[in-house]
Amino acid sequence: MLVNDGREPIARTPFLRAVSLATGDVLRDKVFRVAELAPSERRVVGSLDLGGLDPTTTVLCAATEGPEVAWTLLCEPKEIEVSAAAVRARSIGSERVLLEPATPLVDARVTAGTARLSPRTFTLLAGSLEVRADSPLEDLRLRSVAGSHEIDWS
Repeated sequence: MLVNDGREPIARTPFLRAVSLATGDVLRDKVFRVAELAPSERRVVGSLDLGGLDPTTTVLCAATEGPEVAWTLLCEPKEIEVSAAAVRARSIGSERVLLEPATPLVDARVTAGTARLSPRTFTLLAGSLEVRADSPLEDLRLRSVAGSHEIDWS
């Protein structure tokens, strides 16, 4: 479903992608024709066959061009069958850290002692993420739907 909540017409190129939670590999991918929506319009713009995919190890992503990605699990979170892989972390000064997971992090939450973090909760399907704190980072911890992740500072 593509939604235009704005006051101006929009034209977007939507896509759907099934991604492995275990490896980050794209299992299915479909890009749709440009969809033009009037203000306050919402429309189903396409579908993706998920037959044969393991719902306990797959996440479905929907997006258009840009950084915003909507996602949904294909099963209940408690049914996920992937382990929480270690996440590489690199310090960028005393109040910033770059997280570089090898696999997707879905519905993740990061904590660091009493520091306030931004972002504190996120979903990262690929790439890296910089986390900023209001004080020096201590005792960094990360948990996602896969469980608690070990932090690898190497």
